[in-house]
Amino acid sequence: YEALVAECVDELCSLTDSDESLSSVFWRRSLHAGTPQARLPSGEIADLKALTTDDVRAAYRSRWRPEEQVWVFVGDVQPDYCNQLVEEWLGELVGDAALDSHLPSVPTLSGARFVVVDKPDRTQVQLRVGQPVMDGFHDDVEPFWLGSTAFGGTFTSAFTHKIREERGWSYFAFSEFRRNRRHPISFILHTAPAIGDLLDCLTLELDLYRGLGRADLEVSEVERARTYLL
Repeated sequence: YEALVAECVDELCSLTDSDESLSSVFWRRSLHAGTPQARLPSGEIADLKALTTDDVRAAYRSRWRPEEQVWVFVGDVQPDYCNQLVEEWLGELVGDAALDSHLPSVPTLSGARFVVVDKPDRTQVQLRVGQPVMDGFHDDVEPFWLGSTAFGGTFTSAFTHKIREERGWSYFAFSEFRRNRRHPISFILHTAPAIGDLLDCLTLELDLYRGLGRADLEVSEVERARTYLL
C-alpha cells in the first residue's frame, strides 16, 4: 500500500516537468476554484500521504452498489469460476449505500481572467483560452460539439489554419470539447506559441473566439466537420 501511495505522489510531482500537464492543473484550479473539481482526479499529495487503508475501504463501502457493477471476463473461463472470483475480490468492500447523483453546476464567470504560471528558461508558452459551457446531458451538447469541431477540431479548420498554417505561430492549434462527460464541460483553445509571438497569437485567438460567439462559422465548414465526424 505504501509503495502505491509513493508511486502516485511521484506521478503528481512529475507534473511540473511537463508544461502541458502543469497548465492543466492550473486551468482546473482556476476554473473550478472552491469546488471538488478543482482537485486533480489522481489526488493531492498531502491527502495521499494521510490516506489509510481504512479510508479506502470506507470509500468503497459508501460508493459501490452490487446491482450497478459490470464485470467482463474474456478467455477460457466458466461462469461459476467468474462468480467465485468476483465474490472473493469484492468481499466486504461491496456496500449498499445509495449513490449521490448530484452533478456540479456550470461555473459562472464574470469578466476575463488571466492566470500566469512562471517557468524560467522557457521559449514557448502553453496557452489555453476558453470557458465552461454545459454538462454532457445538455440538449445542445451534440450541435455544440459539431460546431467546435468545425471551428478548430481538424487540420483544415479555420482556427488551426490561421494560426498554424498561415502564421506558423504554433505547431499545434486546436479546440477541445469533450462532450462525453457528466460534469460541466469546457470549450478550450490550445496553442503553444513562442514567447515573442504570444501577444499576437492571443489577440488573434480572442478575435476568432468572438467570431465563433457571433456564429460566424460558414455552413460549408459545419458540413465538412459533419462528414469528418461521420
